[in-house]
Amino acid sequence: MPMDKRSTMMVAEVVNPLSSKAFPRLWEAASPFLILIGSLFVYAAVRSLVLRIADGPPVGCLALEITTLVIAALALKVKYSHIPPLLRVLVRGIGVVLLIQIAFDAATVFFGPVGELPPPYSAFFRVGSAIGLAAGVLALRYPSFIIPTAIHYIAFRHQFNAASGIAVSETDYGSLLDIGLFVTIGALTTIISTRQDWMTRHMENPMGANILEKASSLIWACAVGAHLGNYLVSGWTKVRVGGADPFFWLLHNPTQTSILIGLERGDNPLAAWPWLV
Repeated sequence: MPMDKRSTMMVAEVVNPLSSKAFPRLWEAASPFLILIGSLFVYAAVRSLVLRIADGPPVGCLALEITTLVIAALALKVKYSHIPPLLRVLVRGIGVVLLIQIAFDAATVFFGPVGELPPPYSAFFRVGSAIGLAAGVLALRYPSFIIPTAIHYIAFRHQFNAASGIAVSETDYGSLLDIGLFVTIGALTTIISTRQDWMTRHMENPMGANILEKASSLIWACAVGAHLGNYLVSGWTKVRVGGADPFFWLLHNPTQTSILIGLERGDNPLAAWPWLV
């Protein structure tokens, strides 16, 4: 056998075993970060699209809610038990909070002045609230339905601003929705990715489980860090707003006006029963 051919075969025998052993390890190390980056891109795209539609006509918002409800149904096989415990608590907790808030909002739609708005707003608020409630209830069992629940809440708030003519800053409600969308998209992306053959065919099942655990931890850390950072910036701004007096905002902020604003807008949870206020 010629020397150059024999040398090539010897090199191949050495490289192939190394490659077959190194690739799964490199893939296991890189995959959690790739999943995190992919989740961030998907979240950013979804958020941008939702905000654009939410600022449009009510019929577009209603179509968006119906579409996302159907898409969420495609992920019925994903259960909360598939999500690692640390991330599961966060995803499920946000879903419960959103359902409670939507239930209060629905009360103002069906019992308060919001239901008296002219079409197409009235149709959106009534049908959209029913969709939001249905999605929220389903989200108690299926995590994918947190996405249409959050999207309804975003659309509801934006359409309320347009219908009432009294805008409320997104900072009052946006943080929870952003985190809810991100952790849900991240959890679904992680589970779907680690259960696909194209990702796990070169590795043993325990390695796929490790990727799931590490990616979920990264998503949890990113979400919690962003949320705490939001409170840090907000708190620091409130301390500095009074200049030399760090307690100015705490002692002089007229928080009671939020009740009046809510009544004027028609979205105060107690608007249907003003004698309780």
